Order: sequence, then structure tokens, then C-alpha cells
Amino acid sequence: MKSVDQHLRDLLDLVEPLEPLELALLHAHGGVLAEPVASAVSLPQFDNSSMDGYAVAADDLVGASAEAPVRLPVVADIPAGDAAATAVR
Repeated sequence: MKSVDQHLRDLLDLVEPLEPLELALLHAHGGVLAEPVASAVSLPQFDNSSMDGYAVAADDLVGASAEAPVRLPVVADIPAGDAAATAVR
């Protein structure tokens, strides 16, 4: 009786790798790269967060609840990549 490993070796001995072929990007979906690909530039070119959110001062939320919400002003919109420091207070 053959082991699973021996069966696998026997099967792999029967197949050969396919020759690489060039495809247009839109036709390459589901394919496997024949060699590593590296970008000439880092993207994005800045530290980027994939999360949106709000910063608040804890003191401004004292007493806030679903029944008594607190309305806070928006101090600034900060787009992704903006490295400027913005204080909440």
C-alpha cells in the first residue's frame, strides 16, 4: 500500500510546469504570476489609515448617553495623507 506522500510524488512526476505566457491585465484574472513583480514606487507614498473616525476630548462627553446626546462641532476635515497635526482643543 502506498502512502499519501508517495501518491503525491507519483502524480507530480506525471506533470510539467506550463510555459509562461503574456496576457493583458484584464485577461489575467485567476492566473498565477510566473515571476515576482515589484513596483517602482511605494503606494500610497505616505502612512495611510483605512479607517474613518472622529477625535474627541473625553471631557466633552461627560454625561452623554443615548437619551441625552452631546452635539459636538467638527473642528476640521483631515484628508488621507495630511501630515499636519491638528489639536482637538
